[in-house]
Amino acid sequence: MPNTTETADTAGVLSVMRPPDARSRPGLRTELGQLISLQILNWRWTWRTFLVLGTILPVLYGLMLGTALRHSTPGAVSHALIGAVLLSASVDSMGKTSAHFVNLRQTGGLDHLLRLPVRPALLIVSTGAAFCAFALPGIVATIVLDAWLLDVELAVSPLAVLVVPVAVFAYVGIGALIGGLTPTPELASPLSLLVSLTSLGAGAVVLPASLLPPALQAVGDFNPATYIADALRGVLLPGDHPHLAISVLITCVFTATAVVSAGAWVRRWAA
Repeated sequence: MPNTTETADTAGVLSVMRPPDARSRPGLRTELGQLISLQILNWRWTWRTFLVLGTILPVLYGLMLGTALRHSTPGAVSHALIGAVLLSASVDSMGKTSAHFVNLRQTGGLDHLLRLPVRPALLIVSTGAAFCAFALPGIVATIVLDAWLLDVELAVSPLAVLVVPVAVFAYVGIGALIGGLTPTPELASPLSLLVSLTSLGAGAVVLPASLLPPALQAVGDFNPATYIADALRGVLLPGDHPHLAISVLITCVFTATAVVSAGAWVRRWAA
């Protein structure tokens, strides 16, 4: 069922994005700023679900998993902490993005947007920027609270300013693809959850590789979340991280691919 609040907000903001007699495309920064404002206005009422799914659920998940692994393999508790951070970055942002694009398609909002001089890639980027703004407080709270509760030492690198938002953008790009390619919100939401949980379970994401069956270790080599988690460990936790540069590079490449792919498909979704 279309969300009337989102539809009304979309119509109000779209009415000022492009004056009827304007013929030139707005500047890149102007267009991006207007689209980000549009997305933030659409979702200003949803901070409560970001609080529950983006903070409370990941904190409890990390606490329970970390407590269970406390006397297990060295480093297992730190993996649980990063797994909670990834859960915070993925489960709500990706689900909301997929539902958002299904709703845009069903209500005609996407058709309206694409009749304006809107760059499709910027629509995806603006969605990611808006959802980063909503998701980052929950991610920071998850890091701080679970590190305190599980007695995990933090060593936050300046690179975290890059890596954490890029991790959120990766899941926003996947969510946009799911929302554009699935016919209904009833299908998009469980599919997003399935992708999120599968990405956390395949490979050394929430558990060290030594605790995983060989089959999952092998699958993990092809799971982007493995490299996202390794990049997050490298910028949030102390110790040597010899593969940090490679993991950050793979994370950035995967995120760019997901966002560009979603942007390339946007016009087909509106057709």
